[in-house]
Amino acid sequence: MIGTSRGTVSAAAASIALGASAVSGLVLTSSVTDAAKRIDLMTSAPVKKFIEVEGGSNPTGNPCGATHWHGYINYEPEMVKIITDWIKHPTKGTK
Repeated sequence: MIGTSRGTVSAAAASIALGASAVSGLVLTSSVTDAAKRIDLMTSAPVKKFIEVEGGSNPTGNPCGATHWHGYINYEPEMVKIITDWIKHPTKGTK
């Protein structure tokens, strides 16, 4: 399951409600809360990792919008690769 921005709240709540038998993983991007601190609260997760990224260019509009850093503007392909690589080969720790 994946959630972005305000969708991180819904994705996290749904994964808790559905449980491990229905959800094999959770990815939260551009979280609306302090993700670096929240990851420690995911005590049931056998593997968890906080990944902070830098990249993209030419943000416009609302800083919390899809065309600004919050939406990984001009960095979308790299983000997809980072996420899919982690899904395929999850590792613990931080990046």
